[in-house]
Amino acid sequence: MVRQRGDVDADGRGGHGSTLSAGGCGGVFAFYTINRNPDARLAITTIDEDLLRLLPRRMYDPSMFIKPDALRRRLANAGLVQGLFTGLCPRGLNRCSDLTFGRLPLNTILYMGTARKPATL
Repeated sequence: MVRQRGDVDADGRGGHGSTLSAGGCGGVFAFYTINRNPDARLAITTIDEDLLRLLPRRMYDPSMFIKPDALRRRLANAGLVQGLFTGLCPRGLNRCSDLTFGRLPLNTILYMGTARKPATL
């Protein structure tokens, strides 16, 4: 997961001295994060935090959201081979009334993906 606060800033640079890592050779880095655009800001901060109160207020800092292209550059700079990116969205509730999430063809609000560290010879 790309941590929302501090790990990757909006320009795709690591914040607070952090780096992206996939462990040893062949390791997989899996993540989900919030896209940086007006729709995501509206959905996450205004609707989910302020109106519906699904999330604690000020849980997310919109200046830390990251666009998929910026994250792709950050992954490449870290020497990781990118996998597919896909959208992520709430799909329903489980027996405990917690949201369940699933894939979505659009990455407008939330998206997830993988990257791997290539094996070296």
